[in-house]
Amino acid sequence: MFSEKDLQQIAKKGISLENINQQIENFKNDFPPAELIAPATINDGLINFSEEEIDAMIKNYEASIADKSVLKFVPASGAASRMFKHLFAFRDQYTPEKEDELFEDKSFNSVHHFFANLRRFAFHNDLKTLLKEQGEEWEFKTLSRKRIHQADKCIAERRRLKLR
Repeated sequence: MFSEKDLQQIAKKGISLENINQQIENFKNDFPPAELIAPATINDGLINFSEEEIDAMIKNYEASIADKSVLKFVPASGAASRMFKHLFAFRDQYTPEKEDELFEDKSFNSVHHFFANLRRFAFHNDLKTLLKEQGEEWEFKTLSRKRIHQADKCIAERRRLKLR
């Protein structure tokens, strides 16, 4: 399936063949569609910047790229839904009895990997705040998966109530 040149490039990037094959399988298989809860609006998913803020951001960007090479990345349509397919499945299948089974897979695109790297995600501070509001202790070492699942349900319920 892979040429010698492909294998060399994969090895140079430090990616395992298992990881590459899993990524290919992810694209071959059908993914469930994302369930949209609400449109993004100003102050609920979108930020409306003033002209002064935009000018300042442009100047900051131009100054920061002066000595760099800039590339543009545009993900394929539906890429975000595919990236989080495993989390949608986890949300739909989670029960305390099934927790160990759902966390057996420790590959790159698994629920286990997601929780192990939760601090790296942009929404991590929002999740932390939400759990604190619910009176939950915020320690990743002791934070149970069940609490994360409950937070997801709480976020969905808040959005549903805002729509009414």
